[in-house]
Amino acid sequence: MRAYTTHHIAGRLRLKLLEIKNRPQLAARAETALGSLDGVTSVKANSLTGSLLIQYDAGMLSLASLRHALQPAGFAAAFDDAPEAGQFASSALAEKIVEIFLEKIISRSAVLIVGTLL
Repeated sequence: MRAYTTHHIAGRLRLKLLEIKNRPQLAARAETALGSLDGVTSVKANSLTGSLLIQYDAGMLSLASLRHALQPAGFAAAFDDAPEAGQFASSALAEKIVEIFLEKIISRSAVLIVGTLL
């Protein structure tokens, strides 16, 4: 099963864990597994999106230790973080916006040139 970090700053981590998507019982199990760790202050699982939001004491826990804590709970996800998943969506959206913008400019320029020549 695939998983990745969508956002991480010290003390706050959002994971996309596709294994819990549309599976509320698994989402609750992930919450329990992470919530039982010393240093974790809050865990919120969203089974609709397959997302886990973890707030933790960065002085006590690392990103690797949080991920490792999911394995004994039965989550054998392979984490893929290079680059972060959110970057793909942002990059693809930006490219599409630029493409549409350029098409409009070229189309309008062609109309103006033809109008000027006639």
